[in-house]
Amino acid sequence: MRVVNQLEAPVVRAFKNFPSMPEDAKETFAKAWPYLALIFAIFQILGAYSAWRVVQFVDQFNYYQSFSTSDRITIYLGVIIMLVDAAVLFLAFSPLQKRAKRGWDLLLLGNFINIAYAVVALLMVGYGMGSSLMSLLATVIGLYLLVQVREKFTSKVMPIERTRVAPPKREALEKKA
Repeated sequence: MRVVNQLEAPVVRAFKNFPSMPEDAKETFAKAWPYLALIFAIFQILGAYSAWRVVQFVDQFNYYQSFSTSDRITIYLGVIIMLVDAAVLFLAFSPLQKRAKRGWDLLLLGNFINIAYAVVALLMVGYGMGSSLMSLLATVIGLYLLVQVREKFTSKVMPIERTRVAPPKREALEKKA
């Protein structure tokens, strides 16, 4: 996580001149991030599965125009990157619920993994440019939202509210005896 912490300052600087969100919107996004992370993780898994199935389908039914070895390697590399991103997003769920900075850091890491996918997607023949541009657009939007809610996540885990039951007083115990 040291690398993510080193990359945090340049990202925050890059988005400091962007318009700030209202405080209630920041709070809403901070509450929603755990569930958004789960949704995006599921989308990543579905995208990885779809890309893998495309290769399998083309190879099975189209003997004359199958993917080249380099295309196949690129697509499989993209699938691996999407699965790693999904794993990071799943790992972020619990810390995000507790408003821990670690959850925020994992989302930042997920955005950098998404940039890696965008680079790999450029190498994919046919639909790489569109996939890469959409990935970069999603990353920019995600980074903006992350920077906006950054102050809502602390280094310490937010305590869970619990009702504390006071122990019985000594006099009450003596009267019962």
